[in-house]
Amino acid sequence: MPHNRRGLLFAGVAALALFVAGAKSAQAQDAVVRGTITSDRGEPIAGANVVIDELRVGVVSNATGQYTLSVPGARVRGQPVVVRVRAIGFKPNSKAITLTPGEQVVDLALGYDVSSALENAS
Repeated sequence: MPHNRRGLLFAGVAALALFVAGAKSAQAQDAVVRGTITSDRGEPIAGANVVIDELRVGVVSNATGQYTLSVPGARVRGQPVVVRVRAIGFKPNSKAITLTPGEQVVDLALGYDVSSALENAS
């Protein structure tokens, strides 16, 4: 292969690599909402349902009350959403946030629902 053809081939491959890298960086970055769900006494709540209804995504908190919600970058536009939490025996709680690329921490505390405990006791 003559020298200038090799140079053109190299330049073409380099340009293609730069184009692909630029396209990847132009893609929207994922959003990650993570936090801990506790009782109003500071105890972790396992099995709490954590949802963002607007995006139809949800998870369940683990044994230490921690959760992680991941939202694909294509769905992240800096929009307002509400993180809602429900757990059996507790009053629901929620927090409004602006969903942005990267990681956000949303910790929520749930108060005990005395009325549901009384209903279950009878």
